[in-house]
Amino acid sequence: MKCPRSKLQEKVAACSSNVFSPSQGIQQAQGEKHPNADLHPTYIVGGISVSHPTAIKFKTAENIVQAAGFASAMGLPLEYHLTVRWSDKSSSHHYELLRKIADWQRYNIGKAVYVWSREAKGGHHSHILLHIPRSLSAKFRKLVVLWLKQSAGSRSLSKGTISFTRHRGMGNPFSHIRNRVRYILKGAGADTRLLIGARKAEQTNIKGKRAGTSQALGVEARRTAGSVLPCGLRQPTEEMLIAARLRDALNAESDVRRTFPKHSCGQEGPNEALIIQLKPATSVVA
Repeated sequence: MKCPRSKLQEKVAACSSNVFSPSQGIQQAQGEKHPNADLHPTYIVGGISVSHPTAIKFKTAENIVQAAGFASAMGLPLEYHLTVRWSDKSSSHHYELLRKIADWQRYNIGKAVYVWSREAKGGHHSHILLHIPRSLSAKFRKLVVLWLKQSAGSRSLSKGTISFTRHRGMGNPFSHIRNRVRYILKGAGADTRLLIGARKAEQTNIKGKRAGTSQALGVEARRTAGSVLPCGLRQPTEEMLIAARLRDALNAESDVRRTFPKHSCGQEGPNEALIIQLKPATSVVA
């Protein structure tokens, strides 16, 4: 027997016409004009916290989300997460490291592909998501250690200076990349975090640019390739935030049904078609 949809699912179904479907996203990525092309792309999920004057802007976060998806579409997924803790507040070492990473990537894979953010909670540090051929990952890590020693003029690094990881667990690798993108964007404003699903918050004072992408993943590179581009908004609209809250509520209902399956007519979760309708196909962070 088919289980009836809940009131929450009916509400989501009613608003789905205002949200990009996967086919619409594919058409946009291919450069075709969709009837709803004037609507902004929606990046939905949840998490609310307080904004900060130096928070990562919506425009910047959107650019990083799209850049990560673009990298995966090129076959260069940002599988590795490099975190470097700095001994001072200067951003010069951060940009010096980015230049060396870019040079190394151009030599080994043909182009520089990474996204990054800077944070200050617990000391100034940089998060960099990047593509590294797995066969070269050990060599790359040793080079990063060498570069940091040279930059600091030291023969050794303090414990915890560097973390370099790739997710080795089960599951969809693109889901892991989405979660890492959300993590490095936890310094964004409250509404932006709500949309991209960054549940953690990191709001501290940072001088200079908070986050960015390599040129090969930037807006002009995506424009040339006919890929997804920024929506042009400075802030998320109320419609986007309502859709995000509905998505959160739907996920919460799904969690309850998985916890208490005997109360859901045998379903493990809500109607999967509704969830798919709310996923932006052109974004890695959905």
